[in-house]
Amino acid sequence: TLFPYTTLFRSEAANRHFNTFLGIAVGVATILLLLASGFSYFLPKFFNIPNGQEHAAQILFLSVTASFLLSTVANTFQSAIWVSNRFEIRSLIESGALLIRAGLVVLLFHLWKPSLWQLSIAIPLTALYTLGADVLACTRLVPSLRIRLSDFDMQVLPSLWRTSRWVLVGQIGGVLLVNLDLILANTLLGSFAAGQYAPLI
Repeated sequence: TLFPYTTLFRSEAANRHFNTFLGIAVGVATILLLLASGFSYFLPKFFNIPNGQEHAAQILFLSVTASFLLSTVANTFQSAIWVSNRFEIRSLIESGALLIRAGLVVLLFHLWKPSLWQLSIAIPLTALYTLGADVLACTRLVPSLRIRLSDFDMQVLPSLWRTSRWVLVGQIGGVLLVNLDLILANTLLGSFAAGQYAPLI
């Protein structure tokens, strides 16, 4: 067959793990989005934001957070790509996301005066594309997997946690490694210095 690895997933256990992980991802993403919505209100108190850009920065913060949480949900569907060893599909999706995001920014900057609100549109749309592409790849590579609420099984949570806890620690470390210096530059040196530093990283 075109996708011989689909036989690996023809079991009830695979669907229970898949749907449980998906349910947890959606639940956590929803809770974090609500928390981020509350935090965005106080964003100008924590960061140095240029006058007149406070509201735009709050909207951008929410859109970036929503995009990150969409990618968290998309990770569930990416498992089909990894188990099938179809890494070229992952690369094509990522390349398409980069092109779409850059293209949308250039288009919006061309149509209107460049502003933060345009990024607030381009970034979530790119995340939606990535999620849609991952879902499509999953359905093609592993058609035996089905989204079913009845397959959510709390009993598989311990095994999922044992598998994913160090991945979670690694991702948190990666986020801090990439972004902590920019946060420190903003809070300690101000928005202008952080703005000069951001393009370099």
